[in-house]
Amino acid sequence: MKSASYILIMILLIGTASLFYLKRPDGQSWLSVEAITDKASAKLETNMQGAKALLNETTELVQSKFDAKSEIENTAKIYKWQDAQGVWHYSDRPHPTYQNEEVILDPNKITVIDAEDTAILQLESNLKQEPNDSDPIGITTISPESVEQLLKDANKVQKLMDDREKQLNEQIDH
Repeated sequence: MKSASYILIMILLIGTASLFYLKRPDGQSWLSVEAITDKASAKLETNMQGAKALLNETTELVQSKFDAKSEIENTAKIYKWQDAQGVWHYSDRPHPTYQNEEVILDPNKITVIDAEDTAILQLESNLKQEPNDSDPIGITTISPESVEQLLKDANKVQKLMDDREKQLNEQIDH
């Protein structure tokens, strides 16, 4: 079987090489280096023109998307404020009771991800309860319902993170 393969390969090589030496009725050889290079050059030129046109089209598309994104980012405002505990908060809306400062962000240095579910943010108001005198300083009491909701929200967040990791892995694999 191995020798049959070698014989077939040799026949193909000899047949191909003979096309450079055998002549057509008009006296030209069936294959010539000049004819091959001319056809390759013509094909290369056609492909280069197509590639340049595609590059120009892509550049224009990216530029138009970038311009649209810049317009949106320039109109967005970010506010920051400090609460009574000294914690800084950032939002796209000013807080009604605290003194707000408008923050100017460089859009080239940040990544903005759309929020999918902001229900977990409502827990902040549920967790703030009046401390009991019997509680040690710095410990906040949380109702069992709040703990259950917190666990449900944590599971949702974990599922979202797992789904995102799966999507990223699929993108990397392709």
